[in-house]
Amino acid sequence: MKFVAWRRVAFWGGLAAVVYIAQSLGLLGSSNKVSAAFNDNNNVVEVALDDAAVNSAVEEARATLPLFLEHASTEPAGWENVAIKVALQADGPVENIWVGSFKPLEDGSFIGQLDNDPVYLGDLKAGSEVQFRYDQIVDWAFVEQGVGYGFYSVRALVGAMSEEQAAAVEAFLAPGKVPATW
Repeated sequence: MKFVAWRRVAFWGGLAAVVYIAQSLGLLGSSNKVSAAFNDNNNVVEVALDDAAVNSAVEEARATLPLFLEHASTEPAGWENVAIKVALQADGPVENIWVGSFKPLEDGSFIGQLDNDPVYLGDLKAGSEVQFRYDQIVDWAFVEQGVGYGFYSVRALVGAMSEEQAAAVEAFLAPGKVPATW
């Protein structure tokens, strides 16, 4: 897999989480081949800032973000692995990284905990608390009854995955990005 100039970092960690969740729910087998596909060597995908598929995915996710946040604020029964992907930057490129346990603050910003270990965000690691603005949110996701909703950025990268990875991810993701009841 080869990408042009990189400025944005998209985490396979989200993809690995999708496969892990699907495996733990018994929706996917846990063969060594599938598990071996997700390791430290491919945790990060470098994506060009002008990548059409990723930029389109961000636009779609942001268009449905208010609806997602409205539903997420009530902590629906049956929702698992609720997360948003946030564009954060320290001294290196922008990292789009999953943040869980998030909540809005009075000033309109949000606070949450990193779900992945970042690469370019200094001393931050999975579990670190971060504060961010609404306009930094680039994706959202949750699992309900073993099916993944949202995951716009993961869907945009399916074409860059191996056939095995793509099949596993597509088997887990809902055909529609949002629940039919929305």
